[in-house]
Amino acid sequence: MTLSAGSRLGPYEILAPLGAGGMGEVYRARDTRLGREVAIKVLPAALSTDPERLKRFEREARSASSLNHPNIVTIYDIGSADSVSYIAMELVEGESLRAALSEGALPTKRLLQIGAQVAEGLGKAHAAGIVHRDLKPENVMVTEDGLVKILDFGLAKLTQPDSSGSGRTQAPTVSGATEEGVILGTVGYMSPEQATGGSIDFRSDQFSFGSILYEMATGRPAFVRGSAPETLTAIIREEPQPIATIDSRVPTQLRWIVERCLAKGPKSRYASTEDLARDLATLRDHLSEATSAIEAVVPVAPPSRRRRWIPAAIAAAILVAFGIAGWRLRQRDYFWKNPLAGARFTRFTDWQGSELGAAISSDGKFVAFVSDRGGSFDAWVGQVGGGEFLNLTKGQAPSLAGRRTRDLGFSGDGAQVSLPRMQKDGKLVDSWLVPTMGGLPRPFLKNAVEPVWSPDRTRLLFHSVDPGDPIFIADHNGGSPREIFKEKPGIHNHFPTWSPDGRYVYFVHGRPPNNSDLWRIASAGGAAERLTHHDSRVTYPAMLDDRTLIYLATREDGSGSGLYAMDVERRIPHAMTSGVEEYQSVSASADGRRLAATVANPLRNLWMAPITDHVVDESGVSHFELPTRSAAAPRFAPDYLLYLSSKGGTNGLWKHKDGSELELWKGSDGTVAQAPTISPDGTQICFPVEREGRAHLYLMASDGTGARPIAETVGVGGAPSWSPDGKWIAVVASDGKATPLLEVPVDGGAPVRLVDGVDAVISNPVWSPDGRFILYSEAKRGSAVRIRGVSPEGQAFSVPECDVPGGGDRYRFLPDGKSVVVMQGAFRRINFWLLDLSTGRLRQLTNLKPEFDMKSFDVSPDGKQILFDRFRENSDIVLIDLPPS
Repeated sequence: MTLSAGSRLGPYEILAPLGAGGMGEVYRARDTRLGREVAIKVLPAALSTDPERLKRFEREARSASSLNHPNIVTIYDIGSADSVSYIAMELVEGESLRAALSEGALPTKRLLQIGAQVAEGLGKAHAAGIVHRDLKPENVMVTEDGLVKILDFGLAKLTQPDSSGSGRTQAPTVSGATEEGVILGTVGYMSPEQATGGSIDFRSDQFSFGSILYEMATGRPAFVRGSAPETLTAIIREEPQPIATIDSRVPTQLRWIVERCLAKGPKSRYASTEDLARDLATLRDHLSEATSAIEAVVPVAPPSRRRRWIPAAIAAAILVAFGIAGWRLRQRDYFWKNPLAGARFTRFTDWQGSELGAAISSDGKFVAFVSDRGGSFDAWVGQVGGGEFLNLTKGQAPSLAGRRTRDLGFSGDGAQVSLPRMQKDGKLVDSWLVPTMGGLPRPFLKNAVEPVWSPDRTRLLFHSVDPGDPIFIADHNGGSPREIFKEKPGIHNHFPTWSPDGRYVYFVHGRPPNNSDLWRIASAGGAAERLTHHDSRVTYPAMLDDRTLIYLATREDGSGSGLYAMDVERRIPHAMTSGVEEYQSVSASADGRRLAATVANPLRNLWMAPITDHVVDESGVSHFELPTRSAAAPRFAPDYLLYLSSKGGTNGLWKHKDGSELELWKGSDGTVAQAPTISPDGTQICFPVEREGRAHLYLMASDGTGARPIAETVGVGGAPSWSPDGKWIAVVASDGKATPLLEVPVDGGAPVRLVDGVDAVISNPVWSPDGRFILYSEAKRGSAVRIRGVSPEGQAFSVPECDVPGGGDRYRFLPDGKSVVVMQGAFRRINFWLLDLSTGRLRQLTNLKPEFDMKSFDVSPDGKQILFDRFRENSDIVLIDLPPS
């Protein structure tokens, strides 16, 4: 209802309207009892006439009224008169933040003055267990003297009916359908968990606040699109345009705060809103330092023509250093300082192949690592600045790579290198020592691995390979080991390390290969405490100083392992790198000033080999140039090429035509799990998309529009294949322990089961060019992989058995349908063969160098070329020298 000036609402005399919104109309009024002016909010009729919702509203409003904080508007009274429900609250003279944003982005100083106050108010409410649920610029008022007030605390929860019967609702505030602008203004500040109807807590407010910070910094909303559904989709799936690309003057620290608030996963946001407020306040108070200090990072080693990651890594390091260099704040109250600020990156190795598990001596002068430079994996050591490398094991330790432990380490005095001794099956047995300058290895610790000497060199820390991976401390001069931590079998402990003062032991605890976190226990014994909650694989902890712990953890987007740092007192993890690099190990010297890290640089792209009458060697293949990085699983269409690429992070679907590329399916929308298939006319694409551990078939137009799932009840276990008539898609399903071969109708309908796949593993269905049958692979327990055939009606098709090296699971038809190109072989020793389906004759087509692995290929429409992906693990050791504290 609309109230006129001079009318009464209980003890309040209406003076003038102030505004209206989804929560009701607001008026300036005078409290006739106390003679003060207040703001009266008249609640919507739907709320006023629902007794249960009104009761809940009063309960929430009273809870919100208990918040006594200068940045939260005070609620004075709750009442009703003449069937009108209202609340009386503090009258704030000033303008809304929405009005302040009408002219665009705010100056950084004013942004921080406002943002810090909003965060302080939020922190107060969250500490009291109250969540706003509808934070947006319209609900933030700024007075003429700069004081910030948050409106409508705890009320947004009540604007939707409670359908659960629980007396509670998580529904966000949404206005009527006719108020499209208001809908966008509200929906645009929801968190992903609100947008998907999930449960929310205080971290949902942090996301909404991050959207506000983004708008204050850029002058544009982070997620608002042309309609409410499009906006919700953007909130759930998309990232806002990077602030730096809109305004490079915005301080790096502020951009990091915004990015952390806007993390899709609540666990990646702030563990406490008070910490968020503290970071903003610190940045506000030290803004001049943040914007004026610049430190350069200069690479020492010359750039390698082969290495493409070095420029990106150096650029990322420069961005990090530029962003936070120059901060010198008090140790316990600082805004987080990236330890890599001002660091110097130097390439330590530059070999073909993989260097893994870099360990640095306590004095920072030697680096030990594992490398396959000589073919098998050996332990190597090199002196920093020396340029010479020594092979310590010389082919006697072929199982060194691939362990989930710290492969190598140094003794306390740096004179010896520790390495695990393994059985032929790769199981850990015990630790051995080999002199750093070369010599014969000798047994050291029986039934134990990963020894780490204490800082004072008097004690030894290690873990056993017994069930539960118990962690022990032993006196280096003798005495029985003392167990300090043990868990049940299946929950493992790895990477134990000391604190600089020897008081604590840090280690990784969890169930491999994922779901492991950092834990800490006193070296004297006691209860262990969990430090991280990444819910992903954490590895290689190392201490830089008595407060700063570094480690590796899998990034939330699945793009590999990043380098993290944590203040062990505040327990807040920070990503130290931009996501460009994938780290595989990290180790620190005793003083924490030098790091040795393994950085992955996998080589993966597309190559072409001609199909000829003779065997083609390496000189006859050519690189297929693509603009994108890391291409795989190619598929030919009539006039374009389709492939997978990790350019966007996880596997996405890309199209290459006329020298240009187009991303059709973003990896953030769900990872493309297998190679796609293309309709005969090239107008449609079918591909498996993996979400939450299960893959489903999707269909979309070749321009990337109209993506939709088909056969939604079918879990996909392999790459699909389109029938020549365009009506069916053959695919291997994932059905418990069975892998049935199905025909899925393109235009809808129930899938048809062709092969049960109960007694054997079925894979790789491929239609013949004439559509008369489907080839597929069948692998029975204890027998070789064989190529089989089945007609669209389910009748078996006889394929001659032949001796195909390595089995038979990857093949493509030549256009005549009489023979297939088969990709066969073991790891790094894969080649192409031609199989005649009528005679079973096999002829080798290629003889390629055994340096790369291959996963997928396709044959050109004219049958003259093979297009294949080549992949090789490749990594290097990088030294990172940190500046003085």
